[in-house]
Amino acid sequence: MASFRYFVDTPAERIVTVPVRRVVWASMANTDVAVFELGATVGELRARELTPLVFGEQVEEELVVRGVPVSGTPLEDQYLREAACRFDGVYNLVEFVWTFRRFLRHDCADIRGGSSGSPVMNRRTGEVVGVMSTAVEGESPCYLGTPCVVGGEQPEILPGSYSAPVWGWDVCFRNDGRFDPERSGCPLETRTAPGLTGAPPRTIRAGRPWNVSVNGRYRYGVIAERDGFCESAPRSDWREGVIQGPIPDVAGGYFLCVTGENGAVAMRHVRVDKTPPLLAPRFTFTDEGEGMVLRFEFSPAELSSYSYKFGAGADCESPEGYLIYRRVPVRITGAGRMCLYGEDEAGNRTPPQGYDYGPGARIYRVAHGASLREGWLAPGSYATVFGTGLRGARVTIVDHVGERHAATVLAALPGQVNFYVPQGVRLGRARLEVGEGVAESEVRSASPGLFFTSTEGLEQYGTGLRFRPDAEGFVGGLRVGLQVEPLAEGLERVRFVLPEGVKLRGFVPLWVRIGEWESNRLVVRLR
Repeated sequence: MASFRYFVDTPAERIVTVPVRRVVWASMANTDVAVFELGATVGELRARELTPLVFGEQVEEELVVRGVPVSGTPLEDQYLREAACRFDGVYNLVEFVWTFRRFLRHDCADIRGGSSGSPVMNRRTGEVVGVMSTAVEGESPCYLGTPCVVGGEQPEILPGSYSAPVWGWDVCFRNDGRFDPERSGCPLETRTAPGLTGAPPRTIRAGRPWNVSVNGRYRYGVIAERDGFCESAPRSDWREGVIQGPIPDVAGGYFLCVTGENGAVAMRHVRVDKTPPLLAPRFTFTDEGEGMVLRFEFSPAELSSYSYKFGAGADCESPEGYLIYRRVPVRITGAGRMCLYGEDEAGNRTPPQGYDYGPGARIYRVAHGASLREGWLAPGSYATVFGTGLRGARVTIVDHVGERHAATVLAALPGQVNFYVPQGVRLGRARLEVGEGVAESEVRSASPGLFFTSTEGLEQYGTGLRFRPDAEGFVGGLRVGLQVEPLAEGLERVRFVLPEGVKLRGFVPLWVRIGEWESNRLVVRLR
């Protein structure tokens, strides 16, 4: 069913609902759009006081998007909403197994699951210039939720949201509103592309044969993503059967371009990845009474699998004895050394890490005091260490010139110590002494963070902000005012202040930025 006037304050009798008969055209080859046939004509909809939107040929700087984001949105808030944004250029993208051509980039707020398919319009004219497709939400380049821009020497992640352009689509509709992609001048592809089976994985560590089966006669070519797309790839002679040609053994992205006898093109993308994961292994190693328990946190595609081993005298550098983590917590007893490494989707490994376990104080991880993500220390903010044997421990920070600074301890539990980093600690490398445990860390000028204390409203609590007038606040991607009220040492009340006239409703992310460093993000509900 398709509903019109689906606003939160529209009386039920004013909402217009018509059936959806069928999908008449859909594609994720270079675009991300589907066209549906409704069970009502344009004339019938006009008679119910509904006016069709029109396509625009020029993208203006000021845009709006109107849609119904549903991910994380309570049912009672799942209505049409409008967000203003700015146009920021046209880009070619790769996301997971899809390639998108000449997509519009913008900074629209409140884009999440359910926003796909929303019209993106010029704010001044109301003309539709794009259909919302995707947004940067993750941290693994070119993976689901993290589209990357291609065409340069290396793929690049540019924050924001992206929509499929609809330039020239007006030609694809008759005067009576009926969709006809065969009309002269319609830019949509209606030919059937060759069927491809047996393509290699999305990412591989070294070159190999394509080993792709193609139905029918075809010509094919391979082109690096930095050199263009399939229209620029040289083609082979006509042939049949399996493509056994090589994928280049050089790091980068490559397109396999296969043209059928009807001129339609099928495409596959593969990335040769020879670099270690961009993320460090994420794990917890905690004392749970009857031994230590090891758990890992995954973040595909950069952290797709883990291996570990443990025991007295375990050699982390030796490849022998490692076990694959099967997503079941591992219990470790006694004393010895625990070794681990992570792997990305292509099979590249992080450097192995080793940690001693057993009686006595041990430190396994230094983390931010609010987000609890592994990180660095910053003067005037909270930090946390995880380990064992830490109950009642005092904390001393020895900065890079050897000066010792006693930190204020907020809580000292057997496996976790929370403390405040004094203002006088110098920037640079530092040694952290927690009871009898020792760890190396780094002190940087800022490390903003927000505490998970409330899921409601724009007033939250944070750390590391009171001495930073350059701190900026963001609500759903919109830069907003920030009021920081000092409370206890290292703790601040943080108020996010929306611009005058701006109203938001539903679930939105909040975060703080200081220079190049961003805090963790909280998702709160605004009523």
